[in-house]
Order: sequence, then C-alpha cells, then structure tokens
Amino acid sequence: MRTSTLSTIAWLASSLLVKDVVAGRFDARKRDAIRYDVENVWVTEEVTVTKEPDGSYKTGEPVPIATVTINGETTIGVPSSAAPATSAAASTPVVVPSSQAPASSAPASSAPASSAPVVDAKPAVTSSSAAVFIEKPSSTPVAKPTTSSTPVAVPTTAPAPTTLQTQRATSSAAPVASSSAAPVASSGGKKRGVAYNDASLISAFTSDGNIGWAYNWGSSSGGSLPSGIEYVPLCWGSKSFSYWSSDATKAIAAGSTHLMSFNEPDLPAQANMDVPTAVTNYKAQMMPFSGKATLGAPAVTNGLNSAKTMGLDWLSSFVQACDGCDIGFVAIHWYQSIPLTNAIADFKQHCQDAYTAGGNKPVWVTEFQYLVSADENSFLEQILPWLDAPEQSYIQRYSYFMAADGNLNSGTGLSITGNTYASAS
Repeated sequence: MRTSTLSTIAWLASSLLVKDVVAGRFDARKRDAIRYDVENVWVTEEVTVTKEPDGSYKTGEPVPIATVTINGETTIGVPSSAAPATSAAASTPVVVPSSQAPASSAPASSAPASSAPVVDAKPAVTSSSAAVFIEKPSSTPVAKPTTSSTPVAVPTTAPAPTTLQTQRATSSAAPVASSSAAPVASSGGKKRGVAYNDASLISAFTSDGNIGWAYNWGSSSGGSLPSGIEYVPLCWGSKSFSYWSSDATKAIAAGSTHLMSFNEPDLPAQANMDVPTAVTNYKAQMMPFSGKATLGAPAVTNGLNSAKTMGLDWLSSFVQACDGCDIGFVAIHWYQSIPLTNAIADFKQHCQDAYTAGGNKPVWVTEFQYLVSADENSFLEQILPWLDAPEQSYIQRYSYFMAADGNLNSGTGLSITGNTYASAS
C-alpha cells in the first residue's frame, strides 16, 4: 500500500523515456505484390517513480503518450485477402540497440513453388560480431512500446526467402583494384539482367537493348519472355528438389544455357544449408547437368558473423569443399543503407572480394539494392558504368532488385530507377 504524502509525491518527477523502435522495411511478394514500407517509429513513454515510506522507490508501468513516424513511407498494394493482423507475437526476439541507428531491411517473401516462384526477403544485419536479422513478420509490422530504455527487441517470425544487409567498415576512398589474376572470359550476351515475379513486366526493360537475361527465383519462367532474353532457372533449395530436374531439363531444351543453385543457404530464413549439406545437394541436384549448362554456386548474402558461416566465408568454404564439382560461376547478393559514397565503395570491394572467395571464378551479382531511396537512382548512375567496364570482366552478370511496381517498375512501365537501369550504357 502506498502511503506517500502530497509533499513526497510533489517531490517526485515523471521521467520520459524515448525509445527507437525498429519496425523495419518488409516486402512480401508472389504474383500479387504486398509491400510494407515502414521506417523509424519513436515512441515516447511516461513513467511515474514513487518514493515509498521506507525510502525505496517504485517504478510504475510505462505509458505511451506520443508516437512519431520518421521518414515513413506509404504502404503499397496490400490486398484485401491479406488484411494485417494486430498481433506482433515473436518466435525469437532480435535485439537492436537503441543507441545506434537501425538499418533498413529489404524485401521478404515465402518459399518458391514450381509454377509461382517467390521473391527473396532482405533482413538487416548489424556490424556486431554475431549476425542479427530482421525478418518478415506474419502480419503488418506493429511498433509496440517496450518497458526499458535499453535494447528494443524486434520480433522475428517464420522463414522467408532472401538476403542480408551488412554494415562493413568502409571508407570513401577508391576501392583496391581487382585480383591480379587474368580477366575472366565473358559468358556471352549482355551482363545486365532482370529479377522478376511477373514475366509481363520484362518487356518494359528491352527497348534500349541492354538486358540479356532474367530469372524469377524459380525453375520455370512463369510466362513468355521477350525475344533475346535468356531465362536462367534457379534450384532454390530443398523445397524445389522434387521438380528441379524436370524443369531444368525443359529449360535447357528451350534455350537456357546457365543454371543457378540454392538461394542464400547461409541464411536460416532461406535455403538454410550448412556447407557439407550444400555440397551433397549440389552434387545430387546440379552435377547431373554438368556439360549441358554452365552451373552456378549457391548465391550467398553479404552477411558477416563471428562463426564465419555467412556470406563470402560460406562461399569460400563451399568452393573448397565441393571436390570435383563443376562450378562455372559464383553468385552473390548485396544490400546496404550506409551513406552513398561508402556504399559504392563497399559494393565494389564486395564484388572483388567475392571473386577471391570464389577461387577466381566469374561473379554473378544476382541481387543487389541500395536501400536509401533518395539516393538510389544516383547509386545506379554511378555503379552501372563500373559494372559494365572492361576492368570488371570478372563480373559476368548482374541483376538489380527487382522488376515490380514500386521498385524498378511504376505500374507496367518503368520507375525513375527502372529507366536508369534499363537505359544506362
């Protein structure tokens, strides 16, 4: 029972705790696009501290008194069939310290099916020694007040395809030159490709003649592609093994000359394979097509962790462990939200590091995106000439994330960034 006098209560001051609640940025897509764009939410809470007669202090429950969204974006394309739930129940909490600015995350989605391939998800990773993810929730993200001014937990949920963002230490200085090894021979055709879910959107990219290939995280094209565009099937993971051989055989017969393997096996929310498992699966699923198509190593995130089981560390281990494997190229993903100049340097360095980690094999950058929307077009204007330069012949192919309304498309046409991506030469 509280027996504090009025004078005692008057002596007490309510404290305001302001916490940075990371809602993240999520994108879940199949054929019907759902995009959730949520930035930083600041929740102000009032906490009453009461002095008890015995001299101790009692802290009451925090009461939210204000919520402010900073740099928020409009929610796009939420279908009525996927009405958001209000629960934000977590399966495993991921702590993002409130003292550091939260990183943006990239899009997320579900595992692919043979007839309707699915897009990746892009959780964020901090620069700490252990990888930290922000994954796609089962409903619209809800920022909930917490009871402490120390780290705020952001709930994660069930697995969903895709990549990490890392915050590697970079500088604005020009990156080091690529490996001194002899340049890699071109795979033929055009480097630039398009990642898609809806095949009908690809035609918007073809008028400038810069696009040469496309893929959709699946093993069948899901529709007709424009003439001159090579479809590249992907054996996403164990969920696609039952139909992979049949689909890959059909794709090769239809003109596909390359096959990709396993989407982000280094990420539990994606293909989720350790190196020994991936080697076994690669030999079983990919090696039967050796000599029939050029085969790609599993596509890894740009994640980092102390155990060296992510990103380029995972890739290097795989290439070394896969004895007798036919690996024609290695595939990488990259997402970042650091300042533009640093991001450009980081991307270049990451590509060069991937060439080394992959045993000097050709590099495919099958997913990449700069996550600061205000500078995204500028990023492309600066990075595309670099990717296409003769000095980067070791980068055989690349595809920016992705052909969809709100990304490279605006409706069925091209967005500003989409036009830059399609037309830059």
